[in-house]
Amino acid sequence: MNLNAEVKKQFFKTFEILKTTLSVDQIPEILSLTSYSVYAEFDAVKTVSSTGENEILKYFQDFVQRHNLIWVNAPVLKAAAHSFSDILRSFITFYGECTSTDEFGRQIVDLLQEWVGLNPSSLGSFYSSSESVIALFQSLIGDCSDAVLYDGACGIGMIANRLNPKKAILRDINQTVVGITALLFKMSSIDVDLQVADTLTHNETSYNVDIVASTPPFGLRIQSQLVENTAYIRDIHLGKSIPSSASESLWIQQALYQLNDTGRAFLQIIPGWLFRGGYDAALREKLIEKDWVEAVIQLPEKLLSNTNIETVLLVLNKAKDTNGVVRFVDARTLGQRIRSQTTLMPEDITLIRNLVMGIETDPQLSQTISLQQIKENKYNLHCNEYFTSEIEETKLDLKAESDKLIQAQLEYEKAQQIFNQILSEV
Repeated sequence: MNLNAEVKKQFFKTFEILKTTLSVDQIPEILSLTSYSVYAEFDAVKTVSSTGENEILKYFQDFVQRHNLIWVNAPVLKAAAHSFSDILRSFITFYGECTSTDEFGRQIVDLLQEWVGLNPSSLGSFYSSSESVIALFQSLIGDCSDAVLYDGACGIGMIANRLNPKKAILRDINQTVVGITALLFKMSSIDVDLQVADTLTHNETSYNVDIVASTPPFGLRIQSQLVENTAYIRDIHLGKSIPSSASESLWIQQALYQLNDTGRAFLQIIPGWLFRGGYDAALREKLIEKDWVEAVIQLPEKLLSNTNIETVLLVLNKAKDTNGVVRFVDARTLGQRIRSQTTLMPEDITLIRNLVMGIETDPQLSQTISLQQIKENKYNLHCNEYFTSEIEETKLDLKAESDKLIQAQLEYEKAQQIFNQILSEV
């Protein structure tokens, strides 16, 4: 089903209704709850929607209890009560436009996540990832219908929902976000193992997944004693003490631990990890020695709403086809500035994918570098180390330049004569 413009307009109108009583970051909680009630108990919701505000509020309070939705904030629920009737009418109408309950659920998930993608600065990184980065994940990873996917910082599951894997194993530290995500995935019919967990400190087993795709938070400060005995640290042991600034390395180690022997990881990280010393350098050396780095993609600045910094997409592969080399793609000049944000257009995403895969070549945008060269460069993985800026030299035509100089001199002398004549007539 392709949503017509009017249905979509009515759906987004429900967000505006809720803005009158709720902060923007509370809206996904209420929208996921009300839409899921229509999905799960359509007949009951249709009946209660025509009653009064108190009756509808009582229905949702009971609904929360019956479905054990402990994450729902009671004051938020009460604050939204006077809007429930309008919201439910909108969802009931939308339900009637769909051919099945499953289709309704899937469309609601897509619409809610689209709205979240349009309001990232108001919602924060707990909820969403950059739409451009998700689209790039889609293009690079391809079909996931037979794959098991892991995301240790899933937010509301936008990456997993878009990739639509056979099974998704998702973790997030925020209980409300995980609660919302649970309802969304019940409506999307994706098999999901979803838990509230601090991924970096939780001593979890490896699920031997096919794909890790994640946009973990940047620059977390870590207490080493909370992570040093975890299985993922022991799995790739570096023999170094873990500094509090090592969160990027820990996300990488945790991702690799979750992969099977042929798995791939796609992680959005900050560029500092590519060249920092100490623990980060030790991990880079380990990855290069194992030949697990497939590509380093330097992304444009301002892709994210909550920061202007450039980021990097690190692609790891335990069973590379291109042994002995790393593909570097410098995409910092790509994308289109829309207001204060940078958006990767479809043609940009296709170009990046083709450069990573070697389908297209452009020495200004991509370089294929041997592991030996990287080792000689002290395991530095920043694109700046492997791209050279050519200075264009223009050879001067001395006769032509001399003629220009003579012509300029003649014009000056003529102007001087005119000026002197004017002075003599004053």
